[in-house]
Amino acid sequence: MWWCQLTGTIPTQLWQATALRLLNLGSNSALVGPLAPELAQLTALTQVYLSESSLTGPIPSEMGQMTALVNVALDQNALTGTLPMELAQLTALTRFEVHTNPGLCGDLVSVGTLGTSYTAGVDATALGTACASPPPPFSPGECPRPRVWTSVVAHMHVQLSAFHPC
Repeated sequence: MWWCQLTGTIPTQLWQATALRLLNLGSNSALVGPLAPELAQLTALTQVYLSESSLTGPIPSEMGQMTALVNVALDQNALTGTLPMELAQLTALTRFEVHTNPGLCGDLVSVGTLGTSYTAGVDATALGTACASPPPPFSPGECPRPRVWTSVVAHMHVQLSAFHPC
């Protein structure tokens, strides 16, 4: 289904195709949403190609359970966070592409026969550098300014302020 102009999220029915050996949904720029942990239910998969899409969020740690994987291409998406340490369990891996995911950060994980020399490198990621820390929580007694969310509802402009107990 490579380059078929698929839109939306990956259908949940796909996770029932447990005998599937090749999953190629790459080059579908309107394929959106997170990479579901249920992907790990496809334990027969040897090849996963999800490049050049608009997938978001972290790489699920459950992918480490997919020990039959030989090729994984997740490059050119909007994936974020760190690489799960569980990926080290993918000892058969000979191709691992994650470049061009600017939101990926943190330590490199040794995978398969590649170690940390990922196929096509880690260009356009922040892998190998520490992830930005979230802002610290407010101190007790500190009263931050209320956050304001703006939305358009039925052509009407509405503002909502977050509740703060101070």
